[in-house]
Amino acid sequence: MIIETVSSDNLSGYAGIIPDEYLIGFDEGSVNATGVVFGDSPSGAVVWHEDKSNIVLDSLFVLPEYRRLGVGSKLLEDFAGKHLKFSYVAYGDRVTLEPFFIASDIVFDRSDCGLGSFTLAEAKAALEKKKVTKSGAVGIMGNELTFRDKAVVGKWLLDNYGVDVSPYLTEKPLSAFIIDGDSVRSAVLLRIGESDALDLDFVYTTPGNEIAFAGLLNRVFAENEKLFDKDIRIEMLLATDEGKKLYEGLFGEAKIKVPMIVAE
Repeated sequence: MIIETVSSDNLSGYAGIIPDEYLIGFDEGSVNATGVVFGDSPSGAVVWHEDKSNIVLDSLFVLPEYRRLGVGSKLLEDFAGKHLKFSYVAYGDRVTLEPFFIASDIVFDRSDCGLGSFTLAEAKAALEKKKVTKSGAVGIMGNELTFRDKAVVGKWLLDNYGVDVSPYLTEKPLSAFIIDGDSVRSAVLLRIGESDALDLDFVYTTPGNEIAFAGLLNRVFAENEKLFDKDIRIEMLLATDEGKKLYEGLFGEAKIKVPMIVAE
């Protein structure tokens, strides 16, 4: 069992192990990843970044045929004695990580989190019903950002939330922002998810900027309506007060609850 740094040179061997949304970060040098080779084959990988004095684990995955063989423990060897932070939705296959956390003496909390689910058509109808569309369409899409704007957004996300911006700055105009000088006033971070749905990961607006944020929502859904079928599903974890307030204001209380694992 050999541990190795994952780079653009050996990245192809980790297809299906490292989530697709992090792949663009290897070209930009913004993603750190460590992998384990078991025999002759990559068996697992952890994707991570530094957030001040913390190590934030973005992804930890071991192929099913290599589980319970010490691969996960090997992946965490380099982080011994460091403060780890991570969170994930405990549904499907990923729920099997809980025994691993317990065996590794990682302290975590489990709590229910609302799962917002709607389609582009439902979003458009909800905005019209709430008369949000009267605000017009404002903001700049992710694929329209200048190099300077990308730096502003990237620094803001990393400094305040420990989030890497690269999954949201794709060739497709998914995400959108309102930027004023060196400050981000509003943001909607949307990306293509692992299934047939889109993931609305993050919404943000500064106090007193509600009208402009309404216009940003109009542009986000209008631009994505050009790219995707109106019935494509959008999912968002209601894990922040802003996201919960936005969803409940448009659609009411989330009917689905999913367990969230958080270690800090």
